[in-house]
Amino acid sequence: MLKAFQKADKLKKIVFMSMFVLMTLSMVVYLIPGFTGATVDPIFSGVVAEVAGEQIRAFELQQAVLQVSRQNRIPAEMMNLYTSQVLNDLLLERASLREADRLGLRVSESELAERLRQIPELFPQGKFVGRELYEDLVYSRFNVGIPEFEERLRRAILMEKLRNLVTDPVMVYPEEVRKAFQEENEKLVLDYIHVDPAALREEIKPTDEALQAYFKTNESRYQIPQKRSAKFLWFDQNRLGQAISIADADLRRYYQQNQDSYRSEERVQVSHLLRRTSDPAKKEEVKKKAAELLAQLKGGADFATLAKANSEDPGSAVKGGDLGWIVRGQTVPEFEAASFSVETGKLSDIVETTFGFHILKVTAHEQARLRPFEEAKAEIQTLLQQERIQATLPRQAEEAAAALRRAPTDAEGIAQRLNAQAFTTGPLALDEPLPGIGQAPEVQQEIFSLEKGDIGRPIPIPSGYLIASLLDVSPAHQGTFEEVKERVRTEYVDEQARERASTRAGELAKALEQQQGKKDLKRAAQSLRLTVKTSEPITRVTPIPQLGNPAQLDPTLFTKAVGDVAGPFPATNGHVAFQIASRQPPKEEDFPAQQQQVEDRLLGEKRAQGFAVFQETLRSRLEAAGDYVIYQDALTRMTTASPTEHPPYPHTHPPGF
Repeated sequence: MLKAFQKADKLKKIVFMSMFVLMTLSMVVYLIPGFTGATVDPIFSGVVAEVAGEQIRAFELQQAVLQVSRQNRIPAEMMNLYTSQVLNDLLLERASLREADRLGLRVSESELAERLRQIPELFPQGKFVGRELYEDLVYSRFNVGIPEFEERLRRAILMEKLRNLVTDPVMVYPEEVRKAFQEENEKLVLDYIHVDPAALREEIKPTDEALQAYFKTNESRYQIPQKRSAKFLWFDQNRLGQAISIADADLRRYYQQNQDSYRSEERVQVSHLLRRTSDPAKKEEVKKKAAELLAQLKGGADFATLAKANSEDPGSAVKGGDLGWIVRGQTVPEFEAASFSVETGKLSDIVETTFGFHILKVTAHEQARLRPFEEAKAEIQTLLQQERIQATLPRQAEEAAAALRRAPTDAEGIAQRLNAQAFTTGPLALDEPLPGIGQAPEVQQEIFSLEKGDIGRPIPIPSGYLIASLLDVSPAHQGTFEEVKERVRTEYVDEQARERASTRAGELAKALEQQQGKKDLKRAAQSLRLTVKTSEPITRVTPIPQLGNPAQLDPTLFTKAVGDVAGPFPATNGHVAFQIASRQPPKEEDFPAQQQQVEDRLLGEKRAQGFAVFQETLRSRLEAAGDYVIYQDALTRMTTASPTEHPPYPHTHPPGF
């Protein structure tokens, strides 16, 4: 909840995040601007789609795909898989804006200005930051000028209006809320048998003859990739740090020059209990409930216990209402005023904010102070040590690389002079980790780009820098049995274990089938010497360790009666069968605390579904009229280009920056 209260006090830290959230109210996140003045490959200048006469060019689509890939950390080679979806989103967004215009929806200048005023980074304490800072903030976050940004914001507001127009009639009925509450809180205790192949591996003792036969049958699977041996110089920042000492005078000088960094603001440690007021019609009812809770607290009720059961701030409720330490300027004004005025250990009266009604308890209050040097000394030592490491490591690594090129056989001597470590790896494939280092993709790629005897460049890794020199190359070849024997053994045993698990599951199914009357999982398990386990109470979304979510294996599981058997089913790890041991209905006393949250979630889901249906109907109508067209040839040309190829664009400020 504290995060919801927070507001920016340093623009450079927030970097306009609230604008970004606002922009993503629609598919505006995909509206990556086309840049002018750059030469564009013809592949990317072609039109890939049209909606109601408005064209979408390959350049714009490709920039949108790149944006999505960056936000979701999608590997470059997979980007083309997302192209069709991103194009569909662009088309639906354009079509929706056209429909909003047709319906007469508009965004006035006053509405746009009001939305801008709601962005605290632009109007801290209600005062505009000024045109120059506004331009800098917009450009640093969106790489566009103010006119383009405000046009995007206008489209986002328009999209919001259309969504509200379409979905405002959507309602959630009390019986839907009750049903959802029942489904989310109903619990089952399951007896289950997990036939786990891993538990059967010890039973399998393959002979060399069996392994050789398996190898011959699957010989083509056992290709040995190219491997390379290399010598490395490793500049480890921890090793270097141990050799760096900072004089006490330097520590004191830094402290004197940066005392502001060691001033602690006045702060309070606060717990709160929140009752939300999302429905204005229920405001007095909510306030009355808050008053009842306050009376219980004043009567001696435990704050943490009451907050866990009654607070409608899920983030802090699980911690007994604890919000941790807060400082001035971090929360909304009403909450701040109460937090800093309540005596330590005391309760506040009911505090009303835009979030609802709060009851606060202040557990600690510290005044502003300057931390003494001795208290900050260790922190300063670490900071200055890291600064020197970061300044020294790249220089030493470059010096070592140059020395190694002059004297390739003197790696150990260079390492000793420059406080590095020299080590050699045996033949390693491209995807194998470096001994003592682990996975270092950039270094591994470097090794496979060198010629024998070459010295690589210094490459940063999390622990410091590595410099590689290539010693030898072992070419790819068909593996012999002796070379791959251990891998053959592992795969043979795994395959046999899976087959045995499948056989055991079949025997279990047959044993259950042969039982007369009510099925008994434990009796069937006893006859097959299988182990029955009992789960903790689970909901429809609770996973069981090693098995995952039982309701996904059997969607009808929660409709079954106590004593019913389900399975065996193939699972991620083997096979599993369940028997309903007991059913725990929801606690009726939990319903009031969850009712509003369930209702809000259902309403959000129904509105999202409703708007999706609206957009799909709009798309179908435009397609039927020939106003929604995708040019597959142009799309194919674009997606078959290298995923890293993209038209250049200038990285210069727009006019006026």
